[in-house]
Amino acid sequence: MQFGSLNGPAHELRVGTWIDGNGEPMEKPLQLADLGDGYKIIYCFQHWCPGCHSRGFPTLKYLYDNLKDKGFSFAVIQTVFEGSEVNTFDNLRFKQEQYSLKVSMLLTLLLRLMSR
Repeated sequence: MQFGSLNGPAHELRVGTWIDGNGEPMEKPLQLADLGDGYKIIYCFQHWCPGCHSRGFPTLKYLYDNLKDKGFSFAVIQTVFEGSEVNTFDNLRFKQEQYSLKVSMLLTLLLRLMSR
């Protein structure tokens, strides 16, 4: 059994509703090509995850601040496989502002993502 696509092109993201770096809904889903030709860092989190906030977001912020102008691009996905009452679309913009991240963000129901 083979997993992933090591040494091959990454599979396209199959999720639909994104907000852009300014918190505005995007007209079309983000494609990996939209992130440019360089390295792509995709951070996945849950709003209610303490480790995501104590370590994950500060690390992402550090990477973003230091690599955004060096051929790296970033996207953030808020996964929802539990805790849907707090892992909401409205919290995406809150996280962008809280961590001063000008990156595209997405809320996805993980079951929907996994079913495709």
